[in-house]
This record gives sequence, C-alpha cells and structure tokens, in this order.
Amino acid sequence: MPSQNWKALGGPLVLGHLRPDLARSRSVLLIGPWVDEYFAEEILKAAPRTTSFRVVSRPYEAMDRDFVPHARAANEALLARGRSEIRVLRTLHAKVIVIDEEIAYCGSANWYKYSLETSQEVVLRGPAADAVGLLDQAEQTAPFKRHIALAY
Repeated sequence: MPSQNWKALGGPLVLGHLRPDLARSRSVLLIGPWVDEYFAEEILKAAPRTTSFRVVSRPYEAMDRDFVPHARAANEALLARGRSEIRVLRTLHAKVIVIDEEIAYCGSANWYKYSLETSQEVVLRGPAADAVGLLDQAEQTAPFKRHIALAY
C-alpha cells in the first residue's frame, strides 16, 4: 500500500529537503557510520544555533583510515558549535536522522558528500510517528542519558 506520508528521495535531493527541516529544528539525532565535514557544515549552517545535535557514528579505528580526517573534521565542527554530543558504536550500519522527534530520514545514504551527490541512494523522509518503534530503536542504539560530549 502506498504511503501518503513518506517520500522517497535520491541522494541529491536529501539536502534540499533536510535544510528547511533543520531551519526549524530544536534537536537532531544523527545516526550514521560515516559523517564528513561537508555534511556537518551543511547541517550546522541550516540549523539555528540553539539546535542540539546527538550524533552516533563509528569510532575512528573502525573506519577506513583515508576517511578518518573527514570524520575528525566533522566531529570537531559539531563539538565546536556546542550543544552537541557524539557517541560511537563500532558495528554501526544504520543511517537515520530524526528532527525534533517528528521528522525522520532513513535510507541507504551515508552522511557524506559522495553518497549524497554522486552515489545512487534512496532515503525516505516522513513523520517519525509513522515509523513505529523508530525512536525507541534509535535510543537503544546509543542511549544519551547522562552522557558527556565525547571528544575523540
């Protein structure tokens, strides 16, 4: 049955939808094994300075060493902005963004420039409430309760 609430986006369309959603955001949960400085800068530019970011990605030692400088730059940009927490999960494969516990992006795209601009990806955008259990699963992936920002 087709969904009236979810929209399929190719990689190049994701940022065009994400930017206006972020412009109104208060909190963002970003889950993905690969986040580069390009994507971090794009989301930081789009979101109000008061938006808080909770990020789950892979630890550097679980990344391709050529990607580590890009991940490090992304993490530094997020932490320098303030109101950001970063957790790591070695076996992370999920790619999800949840904005204000209301809007969800889920799909195959990694949160880096090549994946969003060149690769053939599918990302679904829709109401988080329609994805029953999504928020619970995201919190189970890496709970943030009583967590202090991790500067790695």
